[in-house]
Amino acid sequence: MNKKISIIIPCLNEEKNIKKIHIAIKKKFKEKSYEIIFVDDDSIDGTQKEILKLNKKENNVKYIFRKKDKDLSRAFIAGVNISKSKYIILMDCDLQHDPQILNNLSFSAKNKNVQCVSGSRFMRKSVNNTKKIKYVFRLMLSRILNYVINFFLNMILTDPLTGIFIVERKVLLKNKKNLYLNGYKIFLDFYTTNMNREHHCEIPIKLNERIYGESKLTSKTLLNIIKLIFFKKFN
Repeated sequence: MNKKISIIIPCLNEEKNIKKIHIAIKKKFKEKSYEIIFVDDDSIDGTQKEILKLNKKENNVKYIFRKKDKDLSRAFIAGVNISKSKYIILMDCDLQHDPQILNNLSFSAKNKNVQCVSGSRFMRKSVNNTKKIKYVFRLMLSRILNYVINFFLNMILTDPLTGIFIVERKVLLKNKKNLYLNGYKIFLDFYTTNMNREHHCEIPIKLNERIYGESKLTSKTLLNIIKLIFFKKFN
């Protein structure tokens, strides 16, 4: 029997977070019919071993181990391709997004007559529990990029660079060949390609500090965001 929701979690060197995020989702997510699809991009630590342990114990845990085209956007689409669920959720593996938000995403998608709901770090009721200077700096940088994106792409979103959202699978795969699929910002990619903007809404989220592992934000990530903006602007 197909699940109603697939939670796709791309991961790279997240050995210490795999078990923790599974426990947190199992404890906090109230949806009964869901699956978790871990998509690993050739981690060099024990990430794959932890995923295999879960897969043996839990019948709703699937996985993909990728060797080529290592990239979050492509990893996400790989997970979508093996899912049969009506709804798809993208969630980071680092537990910065409290799994409690999954309930709000699911409820909003099913009851607000929309096809996509994204979590925002910058709405009035959003909660930011990040205190370290490096996280504060990244949030400031995100605010600047949000302004640039909204200006150039004629949008009004509080968080176009969000890393957590729920979307109907059929909407996500519509015009898949026109997706940019390069970098970490798959939401912005498909939103500007496939979405009827009247069928989307944002909800506030709670952001925590990463405890284990390293952030994937690099100068290359920023360059890919700039390339994506220009791609969407002029194509």
